[in-house]
Amino acid sequence: MTRPSAKLLLTKDYTNETGIDILAAGSLYAVLYKDQPINIKQRYFCIRGPLNKYSKTVYPGLKSAQNLADKLNKEFSTTDFTVKKVL
Repeated sequence: MTRPSAKLLLTKDYTNETGIDILAAGSLYAVLYKDQPINIKQRYFCIRGPLNKYSKTVYPGLKSAQNLADKLNKEFSTTDFTVKKVL
């Protein structure tokens, strides 16, 4: 069974090799901690000082959100991270 193609909303070509397509998402899934929305900030330390990177916590696909929740539950030895459909 093949995956259905997503609906194309906008497209733009920058060069012959690059471009961007904006696709419709069927749903959005958020990773929650104790039923509260979260942000994730990863800290990196280097010679120039600390660097911060913010990770996604909302995904258009259920599997990606569930993988993140499972990873966080394992990392923090809890079951408080869950996934909820928001749209």
